[in-house]
Amino acid sequence: MSPILKRGAFAASMLLAMLPATSGSAGELPAVGEVHRATLVLLGRSVPLPPGDWTVIGQGHGPVAGPSPGAYGAIGGVMLVQQRGGIVEGIVLAHANLLPVENGWGPASECNRVGAVYATGVRQRARNLACAYVVMSPASGGTVAHLPAWASGRAEASRRAWQIPGALAIAGVRVSDRRDAVDVRYVWPAASTPERATQPMVQRAATATEPGSMRLRARALAPWVGRALDEIEGRLEDPLGPTATLSWPGAPPPAADPPAGTSRWQRRLGQAVTSRGIQASLTMGVGFIVTGNVYTAGLLAAWHSLTDGVGSHLVEFGWEWEGARPAMDFVADGVRAAG
Repeated sequence: MSPILKRGAFAASMLLAMLPATSGSAGELPAVGEVHRATLVLLGRSVPLPPGDWTVIGQGHGPVAGPSPGAYGAIGGVMLVQQRGGIVEGIVLAHANLLPVENGWGPASECNRVGAVYATGVRQRARNLACAYVVMSPASGGTVAHLPAWASGRAEASRRAWQIPGALAIAGVRVSDRRDAVDVRYVWPAASTPERATQPMVQRAATATEPGSMRLRARALAPWVGRALDEIEGRLEDPLGPTATLSWPGAPPPAADPPAGTSRWQRRLGQAVTSRGIQASLTMGVGFIVTGNVYTAGLLAAWHSLTDGVGSHLVEFGWEWEGARPAMDFVADGVRAAG
């Protein structure tokens, strides 16, 4: 065998040897017992956490219930809690897809549920989607019981003699783009969610099925879950952009600090200007080489920048346009989501 073929065979064998380790680490979830503050990094996505220490007590994987988002639509999830004196006072159930898909994701069924205490409605732009909601649910109810990490989390809480409340107020967020999705549910005991003197504006209120006092407490989560939605959406769209602190529900939003570095819109503007500048320079250079006239080359560059920008947006809008996407619930293996 020639030296070139030997080197090629050696390189191929090394690549094959590395593949199992690479694929095994791609779906790695935060381990049970880990403690996180302010931010949880889940499968490469950043999830904001309310103040304090949050302990991972459960993890799991599962599929999508509903229309498939395409190949590789597996979901990983973790359950984190805050507890005091053996009583669980807060729960975070965070989920993300293990591998990117090509056809986008749908909303959680809670985003369209008539029985929701509060819902923003589904914001959909091409394959980008965002929605938030507040629902009341028993701890054994379908809103949480079907989630990938719930069963293992409850088992771990029982092992540690931590008591999970029986009635839950759940503030949920689903954000996705064409490739990735993040679903987070912030959970508190329904009887102790913060109350406000004034009732917030509810974009869609449901028929009352719970005691009025509990529904008023749950509605106090409405302005808070809106802030959580904006923060999670911003982190998914711009992972390198600035982040904000997620306050406790009922607490006033933290004072806005001067942003460190560039804001998200400044980064997007800079990227657009840089891209258009490079394209215009190349067009002008080619135009000058062909025509030998600077004025004509400049007109060609300006015309190309205008038509290319408009045409690209029209093509993207036309190909990406679709109606409302059906619900896609994240469920544990072998579990069907409740309707």
